[in-house]
Amino acid sequence: MSQATPVPETLVLGVGNDLMRDDGAGSEAARRLQEEDLGPGVEVIVGGVEGLDLIFELEGRTRAILLDAAHMGLTPGDVRVVRREEIEDRLVPLTSLHQLALHDVLELAELTGLQAEVTLVAVEPAEVLPGMGLTPAVQAAVPEMIRLAKELLRRGGS
Repeated sequence: MSQATPVPETLVLGVGNDLMRDDGAGSEAARRLQEEDLGPGVEVIVGGVEGLDLIFELEGRTRAILLDAAHMGLTPGDVRVVRREEIEDRLVPLTSLHQLALHDVLELAELTGLQAEVTLVAVEPAEVLPGMGLTPAVQAAVPEMIRLAKELLRRGGS
């Protein structure tokens, strides 16, 4: 009988859709972070995790840093660190009923007993439309997303 491999305590997750222009910013930042030695206990995942799937990725973690494009009412390319308790207030509400807001997913995670400390490193997108590649403003902001994520890792989260 084999033992399950322990889940790294820290998750860095690049969220987004590379086929929707600036929505791919989080995935791009995560791809670059995968090339760096972030130390033991850190797992970097690029894209593919959205909505309720995030709950499963948080299981067994003590903290998570999410990298994403988010409408915050800022200038395109502006980057902000958004703490868990600020997520509902800082992000512009979604307009589609088919989308589940990050705040709602985190509330559901807490109801299931997950206690991971979650921080969002978000960039204001210029375009979230079908197409490949980031706009110049958001492309220029990816290094700042990476710097802030690494700073959060060094400081132990928030």
